[in-house]
Amino acid sequence: MERSALAVKGEAVVAPRGRVRRLSTAAIEEAASAPLFQERPSWQAGMLGATGVAQALAEANRGFLERVTARVTAGGTSAGAHPRVFGLSTDHAARLLRLLPPERETLAAAPFALFDLRFGDAVFWASVLGPREGGVGETLSTLSGATVTTMAPGRWVRASVVLAWHLAQRGGLAAALTLGMTPAVQALWCGMPLSLLEPAAAAAEGAVLARWAAHPKFWGRMLAAVERRDETGLQAVRHLGWQLLATDGLRSGLARRRLLREAVGARTG
Repeated sequence: MERSALAVKGEAVVAPRGRVRRLSTAAIEEAASAPLFQERPSWQAGMLGATGVAQALAEANRGFLERVTARVTAGGTSAGAHPRVFGLSTDHAARLLRLLPPERETLAAAPFALFDLRFGDAVFWASVLGPREGGVGETLSTLSGATVTTMAPGRWVRASVVLAWHLAQRGGLAAALTLGMTPAVQALWCGMPLSLLEPAAAAAEGAVLARWAAHPKFWGRMLAAVERRDETGLQAVRHLGWQLLATDGLRSGLARRRLLREAVGARTG
């Protein structure tokens, strides 16, 4: 049964088999605080071994923050009138660089990924992973014009891809709540054989962005709360993160239905 966490104006919608019912945002937070996200073994046997999901997620966030600060230190920004560092404004990236180690650890402990590897882009991942007969990838491949830039993946990206693969295999809301992975992308990753983890990491390496980098409030509020050691402000911005994850899920679901309609039209036209 496919389940997707969505939201409109702070409310979540879980849609099992097309039926829609509303959940409060508190229900999303309750799901995210379930044992899956605590310090317990995530899988009896697997690449993550006995590492808890919360610990693996913090490590992934830490690796992303280190990548941002390394890029800032090296003076690497995107070209244009408004230079960016993995999508972040240079001001936000510079503030990340100035954080003390304990402050950076607090930031890395966010209950969701601070980075995005295009986990909301099913067309991109269908291009990377190839179609599955009769599956979502086969339908999306008829529209696949996504540009995929492959690069030699670093250790951090490999570890993040492994985390994503495990969460996708687990099913339920874990991948959505942690990584913002949409149901269509999760369906592709569920069918991914281990042999494709390295190609997936190579594609992910060229797709790294800060999550919600373009949002007018998220990073500014998150950095301010961490800098001031404002626990109330930190909880508020994490709550904003849940709402944004849910909103992203709704937007992606609507876009997926549009793409599928176009795919059907291309086949029958």
